[in-house]
Amino acid sequence: MKSRPPALATWLFESLTRREHREALAGDLLEEYNRRRSDTWYWRQVLAAVVANFRTELRSRWVSVVFALVVCGVIPWTQLFLNKGFQSFLVTGIQLKWPGSFLVGIALISVVQSTILLAALIIFIASTNGFHSRRFWIGFCAALFVLAVGNTVVAILQVLPWPRPFFYYVVWRLPLFFSLIVSMWAASGHARQIGASHLAL
Repeated sequence: MKSRPPALATWLFESLTRREHREALAGDLLEEYNRRRSDTWYWRQVLAAVVANFRTELRSRWVSVVFALVVCGVIPWTQLFLNKGFQSFLVTGIQLKWPGSFLVGIALISVVQSTILLAALIIFIASTNGFHSRRFWIGFCAALFVLAVGNTVVAILQVLPWPRPFFYYVVWRLPLFFSLIVSMWAASGHARQIGASHLAL
């Protein structure tokens, strides 16, 4: 009896890799997995395929990378997250017992960032004239997963002795940057390249 690989890993693989690379590799992955490979092995292979695809896309999709950098650079992070209103919400969550306080903090930051992500993704798709409803929602859902994982990692890394400006101006912005990249690439249907002439900002 053939076992089924982890559904979330399969969905990420199908959503975040190019179709021309995906079909041959998917068959090989499934064949190897059915030879009694572990779920951990399958996850490692999927993540390696996504990272390899990300490097290829990074070279060919420079416009979306620049767009993500601009969005992450112009967002006034300190005004958004260090103001009294947001801090009072955060303090309310922190008063919960652990891990509730940890999860509420991540959730609050992720909600704010997902709003920024959605607005930026709509602007990007509208400016490239490449809207496709199904691809848009696949891209947005994949980006929310990346955002949640990224914010969890950043919350854990916060205990390290980072220089404060580096943490707020670089590390804190990385989850939104990577989730924007993932959402734009997935939502645009993995076109080979989006030329600079198509981005009418």
